[in-house]
Amino acid sequence: MMHKTTRSVLLLAALTAGALVTGCAGGTAAPPPGLDFPDTVTQETVIRAVDGDTFELSSSGIVRLVGVDSPESVKPGAPVECHGKNASMAAARLAGKTARIETDDVAGERDRYGRRLAYLWYLQDGEWILYNLEAVTNGDARAYAYANQQYLHRAAFEAAEKTARARGAGLWACE
Repeated sequence: MMHKTTRSVLLLAALTAGALVTGCAGGTAAPPPGLDFPDTVTQETVIRAVDGDTFELSSSGIVRLVGVDSPESVKPGAPVECHGKNASMAAARLAGKTARIETDDVAGERDRYGRRLAYLWYLQDGEWILYNLEAVTNGDARAYAYANQQYLHRAAFEAAEKTARARGAGLWACE
């Protein structure tokens, strides 16, 4: 369960970026204001977390999160990095959750490994939560701009990272 402080930080960061993270009461949540989930994207289920920044979803298959980079925990030939297992465990708690993905024209549709690139929104207690932002806020990932791209939620991710660093949260306790 997420602490009230963490949830407040997530909400503040989302507001800063203009992406309010709210839903409606009841079984079906509306997308956050300003975010129209495309009709072509249906609700799906998180099957599993591959690691802290990659998921397998029921319809989209393998999805790599845009704008974040978590410490390595399963990369072949690479050592497990500090906080890598913790970041993977944090992501693993989304297994079975209802999710939707948001794409970003700047990041493109796929990465160099063929994985779909997206922001992952998951449904929690009637609210849509942006997991990419949550991971950075909790120190389970750092804000990451491939080739210094100006992706959609970059300002919010960088603000969340600055706060997480200052708190020594997650991976920032490793330094």
